Amino acid sequence: MLRVVAVAALTLCACRSGNVADYDELYFQWDGSRVICALSIDRGQGVQVSDVEDGLERVQEEDSVLVLYGHDPRGDGGHSVRDLDGVLGAIEDAGLPFLTFRELVGTERRAGVVVTFDDAYIDGWHAERDTFTSYGAVATFFVTRFDEANDTRVNKLRELESDGHEIASHGLNHLIAGDYVADYGVDAYIDDEVVPSLEAMRGAGFQPETYAYPLGNRTKDIDAAVLEHVNLVRTTSYVADTLLVSDPCPE
Repeated sequence: MLRVVAVAALTLCACRSGNVADYDELYFQWDGSRVICALSIDRGQGVQVSDVEDGLERVQEEDSVLVLYGHDPRGDGGHSVRDLDGVLGAIEDAGLPFLTFRELVGTERRAGVVVTFDDAYIDGWHAERDTFTSYGAVATFFVTRFDEANDTRVNKLRELESDGHEIASHGLNHLIAGDYVADYGVDAYIDDEVVPSLEAMRGAGFQPETYAYPLGNRTKDIDAAVLEHVNLVRTTSYVADTLLVSDPCPE
């Protein structure tokens, strides 16, 4: 049932209402929170660059952080970023610093934006190296199925890391946390999905410190277990709740 609800959320999110700046849960307030929400910039989610600009104004006013997430920066499907240049350009024009997700540890207040990418679109991420550099942008790449990446793709991740980007975990097999825990328990999720992903990345020389839930699917109990292994976790906000959709972002 959780899987059905989560997939429905991806479809219904485009029906959001209101101004992005009005959703408090989207803004990290340097309050020590370790479960942090993100706003999608993928085509299928209905968020425009102008919506992001509204959020950036709030960030400037209150010295908070807006976390964004997308998937494929070069595709044209629902899981592709709507306008990478537009988003990065808006952040640059606002004069806001780009932060990596792991920098959200601490309480020293400052304005900023975290741009994150999920799944295994390594070739597409790497192909945008010059784009990121041109905007002075750093991003966080949450990688799933890392153990299936060949040497060429692992080296592409190393090059991204050398540019200042963060390489982090999105689980070993992109398992939906709530579903897996319902069937097998929290310990099994940690042992089968979280720890093997972290170990595979560390074995290749990366130091993953943060974790993003597939589909943002989480509970407080799952958070507590995962946070024994990483410093921060990222979930998602659907911005609009409906009768069918429950936003996984804690409010």
